[in-house]
Amino acid sequence: MYCRNCGGQLNDNQAVCLKCGVSVGDGKGFCHVCGQPVNENAEFCMGCGCAVRPAPKPTDNKNDAPNTGFMVLGFFFPLIGLILYLIYHDNAPLKAKSAGKGALIGVIASVALTVIITVLYAIMLGALIGGFAFYDASMYF
Repeated sequence: MYCRNCGGQLNDNQAVCLKCGVSVGDGKGFCHVCGQPVNENAEFCMGCGCAVRPAPKPTDNKNDAPNTGFMVLGFFFPLIGLILYLIYHDNAPLKAKSAGKGALIGVIASVALTVIITVLYAIMLGALIGGFAFYDASMYF
């Protein structure tokens, strides 16, 4: 980022230009790369052609917080967790993330459990069939 007054290079977290002493401000209305003024609705800077950073989403939703209930519900019912994620991902991203994490962990756990049970079943079935191969029915007649 560059100072819009003197063109000196700035760090992203710098509040004042060390060369000229001008307040950098929040950068709103100025290009984050070259420091040229940009229109509020512009997508690209006319000075350097770079994409203008999108405005951050407001986080004024007081009810948005990680939700353990959504995570547990998503774990046991991954489809419901996915639906909750899709419903809340714009308005309450932290709640949505909880539901999505629960759904993802639930799917991974169910796949892992299915693989383990299938392997155990195959081992038990192999031992059972292998046991019949050594069984000699003629010794009992």
